[in-house]
Amino acid sequence: MPPLSYYLWLKPIGPANDLLADTIVRLARENGGPIFDPHVTLAGPIERSEDEIFDMCERFRTRLSPFSIVLDEPHHGLEYFRCVFMRAVPDAAIVRANEVSRQVFELPERPFMPHLSLLYGNHPADERQRIVNGLPGELQLSFAADSFDLIVLNGPEPKDWQTVRSWRFVDAPSVLA
Repeated sequence: MPPLSYYLWLKPIGPANDLLADTIVRLARENGGPIFDPHVTLAGPIERSEDEIFDMCERFRTRLSPFSIVLDEPHHGLEYFRCVFMRAVPDAAIVRANEVSRQVFELPERPFMPHLSLLYGNHPADERQRIVNGLPGELQLSFAADSFDLIVLNGPEPKDWQTVRSWRFVDAPSVLA
């Protein structure tokens, strides 16, 4: 059995999460595709023991302060997991969070394009463009990244993905608003 793969996700909360989750569900139902939690993948795959990863998560959470993620424009792509997505502005804070995650989790350097997927699938370009054109402007929003989730992929489908645990960045308030 291959080792489990873990990922670090930044998830929106509150009204931003509700709007994005509703959009994901609607697009999945209208266009065929799985339903998944709104998230920006910060790092992964991480293939180590869970105990080792937990220790690394504790170190990681102390190296960053909360920051904002700004979703600026809808796009579409050829990759299944980037069929239709909102681009996250690659500002200094999120780029640094990715760099720190690679250092702490000892991950190789690879291109980082922060985004929040809205639809998974293999749709033709004209269909992807039609979906992008129909997205509401309210999806161009921002949300606080004051915590991160450790996700384990128990299989290739989103239904097999589980949140193992969440950590708050060290300077984050202790209560979610």
